[in-house]
Amino acid sequence: MLTVKKVLTLRLGVSTSCSLGIEMAKIEIRDRTPRDILLGQDSYILLFFLLIIDYLSLSLIDSLRWGGLLHIVPISVSVVLGMHTSVAKRGTIQIAGVVLGIAILAAVIQVINPDHRVGSVAFFLVAILLIITSLTIMRRVLRHRFVNIETLFGALDVYILIGLFFSTIFIGMSYASANHHGGPFFAQPGPHNASDYVYFSFIVLTTVGFGDLTPYTEAARSVVVLEALIGQIFLVTLVARLVTLFGMKMPHLAAAEEEPLPPSEISPDPFRLDEDPDPE
Repeated sequence: MLTVKKVLTLRLGVSTSCSLGIEMAKIEIRDRTPRDILLGQDSYILLFFLLIIDYLSLSLIDSLRWGGLLHIVPISVSVVLGMHTSVAKRGTIQIAGVVLGIAILAAVIQVINPDHRVGSVAFFLVAILLIITSLTIMRRVLRHRFVNIETLFGALDVYILIGLFFSTIFIGMSYASANHHGGPFFAQPGPHNASDYVYFSFIVLTTVGFGDLTPYTEAARSVVVLEALIGQIFLVTLVARLVTLFGMKMPHLAAAEEEPLPPSEISPDPFRLDEDPDPE
């Protein structure tokens, strides 16, 4: 079966870029088949939707017995896709596989014998998986020669992963604190379900600060401040920089040897559309 791919050549603001001394990219738009999206590289838009499902599963499923297992299953799918689409190194894949296996084992034990200690271990292991996936995606995104729509979605995926990472850390801390009879995570009286910790994590990450939930212990406050700092630094540095470079070459890769663009590098919406520069 032949797959017909439409290729449009776009030139973005050539005259403006010349006057500003900025090299704008000659970018190609290529249709991607469903197989390319599922099995190809740089499928960060698909990963974005999977992470939304992960967010919903953490927010809506609250069960000491089944919660760990039901949370890990969708997150595992996102981790596998994130590793594959970012072309993770063999060593990284092996480490993630070991952590994932132990996390699933802990979740199964939690189903058999509900216990806060096992639950805390499962969530802390999930947090490790999320941070490994975030770093792998960042490594891939920063190697894109041109900043395109998949690059931006890759950065957004990392931002969501940071929120999910701290969500699982907060849930794990609350389970560990309940097991050791320590102070509650929140100053407000409970009980608090998983959705409260996910909600609180993204409120802190975006520094909205409604004030309806506040950390109680010193450890909780320290982690919350760390998330707020990471969230703001990530937005005002990396995301803002990528948006500024949208449609252009990465500065640190501008001198790289020219190679054909892979089909996964989808271009942004053009400012101007020209005819095919290579007519027959």
